[in-house]
Amino acid sequence: AALAPTAAAPTALQTIVVTGSLIRQATIVTPSPVQIISRAQIVQSGYTNMSDVLRHISANGQGTLSQSFSFAFASGGAGIALRGLDVGDTLVLINGEQTVPYPLFDDNERNFVDLSAIPFTAVQQVQVLKDGGSALYGSNAIAGVVNVILRKQYQGFKVTASTGTSSHWDGTTEHVGFIG
Repeated sequence: AALAPTAAAPTALQTIVVTGSLIRQATIVTPSPVQIISRAQIVQSGYTNMSDVLRHISANGQGTLSQSFSFAFASGGAGIALRGLDVGDTLVLINGEQTVPYPLFDDNERNFVDLSAIPFTAVQQVQVLKDGGSALYGSNAIAGVVNVILRKQYQGFKVTASTGTSSHWDGTTEHVGFIG
């Protein structure tokens, strides 16, 4: 008579913690409010930098810093503050990856991602999670998450340039972009 096979001893599995998700899904599937700003909407807006685009969304709060803000240690940097919280409470991602904060602190207390350092010409889409995302993304996402998707396919090259001044001639701005 043949012996019955013996069952293998159960293997202890390692616990894996997943934070965030790269699974593609439609906006209507997510339980949180997500605003998607397409490349066409960005071009039609007439804005010349990411700071201006994000400063004009409905979830933006009063804590947002523009490039012209010069009353703190982070002069020239531009950060976004969703839901009225500080710039350090909104997580900014590029292509779903965390980015390095601006090297200077705002008021010597908060770091933030400098939106003006994102190449505006290369932006394909912006996804804004307008609700707290700390459960998925960590404590940097208390106010929400901004994910900037950069263009992947370039054909040829593109150079853009613009300049402007205030009506009182007391401030100017210049923007140059190159992609290719």
